[in-house]
Amino acid sequence: MKGFLVSTLLVVSVTTQAAEQNRGLLGNGINQLSNAFVCDTFRGDLSGVGKAIQAQCSKRAATDFAAMPERKSLRECIKPGNVIDDDVRKCMKGM
Repeated sequence: MKGFLVSTLLVVSVTTQAAEQNRGLLGNGINQLSNAFVCDTFRGDLSGVGKAIQAQCSKRAATDFAAMPERKSLRECIKPGNVIDDDVRKCMKGM
């Protein structure tokens, strides 16, 4: 059952990505939902497919984070001693 659901969502996701230029609000929602489900389903899976999907999910998360606009300046978020880490980057993104 798990394999059927994952394969169905992968087909929907790939189909939605292929029609990326024409997709509307519903297509975006389906794509995000299927991506989140697949990433959550394969979290902790040590098989080859699981590792490949986890790598794809982490790349997608990094791309999404980089695409977010910065809401605060570095000066507002920087830590004492001019330390810049992930917390500072999240602060700049408004997270």
